[in-house]
Amino acid sequence: MVLGHVAASQKIAHKVIYKVVATGEPFVLYVLHWPSRLRHPPGDYYRVSLGNNLRVSINQIFNTLGEEVNLIALGDFNDEPCDASMTTFLLASRDRDLVRKRSSRFFLYNPFWRFLSHPGLYQRAETGLTRFGSYSYSSTEQVSEHYVFDQILFSSSFINKGPWHLEEDEVGIFDASHPVAGKYVRAINSDHMPVYAEVRRIM
Repeated sequence: MVLGHVAASQKIAHKVIYKVVATGEPFVLYVLHWPSRLRHPPGDYYRVSLGNNLRVSINQIFNTLGEEVNLIALGDFNDEPCDASMTTFLLASRDRDLVRKRSSRFFLYNPFWRFLSHPGLYQRAETGLTRFGSYSYSSTEQVSEHYVFDQILFSSSFINKGPWHLEEDEVGIFDASHPVAGKYVRAINSDHMPVYAEVRRIM
């Protein structure tokens, strides 16, 4: 059931509620694509309000369905995990312990923090470093040429507070060399690589 945009004045997200046929459990998904940084740069009030207004809607879900509800927010945020729109206003954290303990504030867990840097340690003879993040933009004017704009966020129910569990070893970003994902990205001429995650119910 598609419930439409969170707010009429901003294209924040589509909220979709599914029900698991076998158990009757609701699954709440927020699927989004926030505006480009060319239109609204980092720290811009508009970007902050996107995070804040999405959080208002998420709080309504938790207050209505309870803190154990299975909730996932995913898409192209065009902001990184460390940006204020994600942390201060959307309350997406890298700290699993905090997400579990401070459930009254309904923190979300963001496993994509670990993709903010090169996956391997520096080696003296290193050459041809592989790209990291989900988006690359070549410019010597930027602090980095690699960004984690595409993310998947999870409610505490997926990190040991319910029967559903995030399989974090199955969280990642497809590389352009992937035979399926790379071909698809090239076909649609996208400059973002797809992200993925797996959740599993322990009966």
